[in-house]
Amino acid sequence: MTPVAMVVLPTPLRTPAMTMVAAIQISLLQMPWPVSGAHYNRRPAKTQMTPAAPCTARLTSDRSEHTFRSIWKGYIVPSRYGEVMPKLEVLSEIQRKSMLMWPCVDHDDTPWTPMAKPLSESKVALVTTAGLHVRGDKPFIATQKGGDTSFRVIPRSAGVNDIVQSHTSIGFDHTGIYRDLNVTFPIDRLKELVDDGKIGSLSDNYYSFMGALRDVTGIVEESGPEVARRLKDEGVEVVLLTPT
Repeated sequence: MTPVAMVVLPTPLRTPAMTMVAAIQISLLQMPWPVSGAHYNRRPAKTQMTPAAPCTARLTSDRSEHTFRSIWKGYIVPSRYGEVMPKLEVLSEIQRKSMLMWPCVDHDDTPWTPMAKPLSESKVALVTTAGLHVRGDKPFIATQKGGDTSFRVIPRSAGVNDIVQSHTSIGFDHTGIYRDLNVTFPIDRLKELVDDGKIGSLSDNYYSFMGALRDVTGIVEESGPEVARRLKDEGVEVVLLTPT
């Protein structure tokens, strides 16, 4: 059976130098769906913050950057990557307790699968949770209970100007992505790595989800297995997972 390696990009990452620092090897052929022993919340939250309207165009103006920074004024601290992050201690007591007590997904039986061949001979695909999609495609929506667990297909031929973000969360600073899509979706960097012989080839299609979900049931039981099947059918051997 062909193993599929998952390479996880660190977050937050605010530099175009995309360094792969950790790798979790997973065999999508061996992994049962849903994952046996996985714990995830099936109940939607009783209260949810109303997110901003989805962005359906790439915002690159100073005004858009000012808007996001204004939202988090007084609630952020500089990160070591030069951008900003929310400070837990300045959130309201309700928000803070919600963040600390919310159950995380716990996979205790994920099989370890070593890579079958060198990266320079492998086919690589991108999978992101940054809420990206091709311009004109259906945006991710905020009205779905627990969050939008659907996925979007992004052809490898799509350029940075063809891809937009409709992530509905205001819980992170979007401006780095607006400045350079490669910060979270390194399509240009991967092409360079192929040209340099570091990567064997790239998949014809990449896949995008939206993060910041309150209920991941839909991904575990439906959209996740569907993307896994598509990756296998396309002969993908390594997947680079990128966050927002």
